[in-house]
Amino acid sequence: MSRRELAKWVGLPLLALLFLAAPFIFNDPYYQHLLILICTWSILALGFLLILSVGQFTIGHAGFMAIGAYASALLTTKVGVSFWFALPLAAVIAAIFGAVMGWVMLRARMGAFLLLTLCFAEVVRLTIVYWPSLLGGRAGFPNIPRPDAIFGMAFDSKFPYYYLILFLLAVMVFVIYRMDRSKFGLTFKSIAQNPPLAQSVGVHLMRYKILAFTVACFFAGAAGSFYAHYLTFLSPEYFTVWKSLIVQMYAIIGGIGFMIAGPIAGAAFLVVLPELLRATETFSFILYGAVFILVIFFIPGGLLSLPQQVGVWRQALRRRAKIPGGIRPWQYLRPGS
Repeated sequence: MSRRELAKWVGLPLLALLFLAAPFIFNDPYYQHLLILICTWSILALGFLLILSVGQFTIGHAGFMAIGAYASALLTTKVGVSFWFALPLAAVIAAIFGAVMGWVMLRARMGAFLLLTLCFAEVVRLTIVYWPSLLGGRAGFPNIPRPDAIFGMAFDSKFPYYYLILFLLAVMVFVIYRMDRSKFGLTFKSIAQNPPLAQSVGVHLMRYKILAFTVACFFAGAAGSFYAHYLTFLSPEYFTVWKSLIVQMYAIIGGIGFMIAGPIAGAAFLVVLPELLRATETFSFILYGAVFILVIFFIPGGLLSLPQQVGVWRQALRRRAKIPGGIRPWQYLRPGS
């Protein structure tokens, strides 16, 4: 059995078991809160990576999360819909926005598409700010109800919230895994690598790009709905452009070459690291930027590629150790060494 097969048949079940047992291992409510944030941001990062798989780069994902969050809050507080209906409805609303905006924006080139997603996210945030009568404005949207009890389990602790967001993450992982292993995954890769060639063999570029964008927006809306009822309060400051940028960091730092594990690893690392260092919010921004620069320059494949990168460094050290004039360690850390 190869190392890859061993990791698949042994490592994945152990990882799933670890996720299931995590709230019992870390039984402090604060650590459970961090686990919930890891799962929530992993959903957003996976969505970003799904859009990236068709060759598109977005910085507006927080806008679709905001649509899902405020749609769910309105459905439960103004219309009286149960959370268990509001969550899928909010996800569908975010997906409809994603499909419509994708149909418009995905026709643009990469640079223009990037700016359009940024503008869209800001339009969503400013709409919230300047519509206080409905969306609360800068003062926020308070008194969002908690989810109704299900199967006798009331949402009065972190446990049910964690398993709910873990379920949403598992559903998204399953969807992305099935897409990646099907003709959709192959088509996405062909579009990302060579769009003209893919189009020349009959691939409808817009159809597949909109599909990836819509699926990512659907899960962003679902995560937003969960986020609203978990916090029971919403503010436009929760959905700034910085949130979209940090979603990208989660995926890139974890490793975009690892379709599922990379974004989850990146989210776990960047959520936990500031807490370990007891960093303030301002210092966290600096820390994220420093980690991002270090990873881009020295581990371009992401944190999950570190074992392979260490092997590359060792080979470079062995080669250069034979060069007359001695060893200069700082030379071996440069990218491409």
